[in-house]
Amino acid sequence: MSEAILQVTNLVKKIKGKRMNISIITFTENGTKLAEKIRQAFAGTKTEEAKKLGLSLSDWTRQQFAEKNAIVVIGACGIAVRMIAPFVSDKLSDSPVVVADEAGTFV
Repeated sequence: MSEAILQVTNLVKKIKGKRMNISIITFTENGTKLAEKIRQAFAGTKTEEAKKLGLSLSDWTRQQFAEKNAIVVIGACGIAVRMIAPFVSDKLSDSPVVVADEAGTFV
């Protein structure tokens, strides 16, 4: 897995009056295209364009869990499971995580 293709897109959305940070991580060019479509669907929401991941995947995931950010993984479910496993403790307090294939067909 090349660091050059790890991309992160950040969104901020108000849900039930509370601000939620949503981070989308992709591993392929097609995944980055889907992340951009998702970002565009949040028109009127503060968003940042995709950027290269500046941390190790483990450090980035740790940071997302510490900040209680929602995580969208565009890639293999197995990668997502291994990515979050060290940080999962309680479904009521952990960051929400959604996994989608790079075509956006299976979520």
